[in-house]
Amino acid sequence: MDSFELNKVAGAVLGTCLFVMAVAVVSDAIFETHPPEEPGYAIAIPEATSTGESEPAPAATPLPVLLANADVSAGENGVRACQACHSFEKGGPNKVGPNLYGIVGAAVLGHADFNYSSGMKEWGADKTWTYANLDAFLENPRKEVPGTAMSYAGIKNDEKRADVIVYLRSLADNPEPLPEVQKTAEADTGTATDAAPAGAGDGAAAEGGDAAGGAASGDASGDAASGGDAASGQSGDSAPAAEGAPAGDAAPAGDAAPSGDAAPAEGSGNAAPEQKEGSAAPAESDPQKDAAVQGGADGFVKLVAAANPDDGKRAARACVACHTFEKGGANKVGPNLWNVVNAPVLHVADYNYSKAMKEWGADKTWTYANLDEYLEAPTKVVKGTKMAFAGIRKEEDRAAVVAYLRSMADTPAPL
Repeated sequence: MDSFELNKVAGAVLGTCLFVMAVAVVSDAIFETHPPEEPGYAIAIPEATSTGESEPAPAATPLPVLLANADVSAGENGVRACQACHSFEKGGPNKVGPNLYGIVGAAVLGHADFNYSSGMKEWGADKTWTYANLDAFLENPRKEVPGTAMSYAGIKNDEKRADVIVYLRSLADNPEPLPEVQKTAEADTGTATDAAPAGAGDGAAAEGGDAAGGAASGDASGDAASGGDAASGQSGDSAPAAEGAPAGDAAPAGDAAPSGDAAPAEGSGNAAPEQKEGSAAPAESDPQKDAAVQGGADGFVKLVAAANPDDGKRAARACVACHTFEKGGANKVGPNLWNVVNAPVLHVADYNYSKAMKEWGADKTWTYANLDEYLEAPTKVVKGTKMAFAGIRKEEDRAAVVAYLRSMADTPAPL
């Protein structure tokens, strides 16, 4: 190609560029734009009127109140997924996670033969499984214990966590006392509770309405709470059936260390209850053993006659959180127990008994035989009762409690 041809190509390219630039200049002149004085569209937003006070957030229910109103049976159902990784029965083996019997109040690293994760060892070296620790851990295990090996997302619902914790509490020979309730709102049963500390002792005072027992040791199976560190598995069915009764009509309320002896009302005293119709036990030998040999209802009545109400009073200390015993005493989580022996099961007109107790006790009275059976295994006698009480296994202990209840009357029931 000669130089003339190259000049023509270069001229064409330059001419094209000049043409494009000219078009741009002319277009800007024709379509001149001006920036808006105010960008965008004005949106009228009504001004919020301030009252000077912000709306308070709803207060969270305190843990002691949640525990006082928790349901043991619901907690048992809530831990089924954990049975793949934990055993719950007394003396049960460690699995992926440690055995959880007696976990409440125990040392976090309480199983010497279990290999806890490094995260749990660091966090729990000097801790015990208190109610607060369990609550925080069950809500979010990995947040509470960074590095824990437990593969469990946690229980976000406060009430469900409380159900699980009271179920774990029932898995012990001597359940830990519940934390003290300073003041509670109305419980599910419709009764307001005020505080009284409730210990979890051996025997317990019979609940005259829905339940006849105070707090005793629960034999049940365990809970999903992590007992140390291990993962709480996801499946599994065979949870050991808990003997502890669900919390409800007479659930341990509040908690607490017993606030002293439940004050005996006018009829109570240190001496054995008034004995009538030849019910006095023989002075010689061991009256309780002699009575026990008789067996049956008569044998239990003779045990009651021979029992010391003061022993029953001590055994019933754990019940003062849920019941009052004095004449004219208020209903709490459970009904007032004054004059309960030989009274109708539904004897407190202004108390909201559970549906199960209403059905079972509609035409019954609290006889010595009824009290004996109910105190031994409340949930077996009244299926569906909400009382969180495992029962009193020893017949002599039940007789002492009934003797104490019998003394709570202006005129003790005949033996």
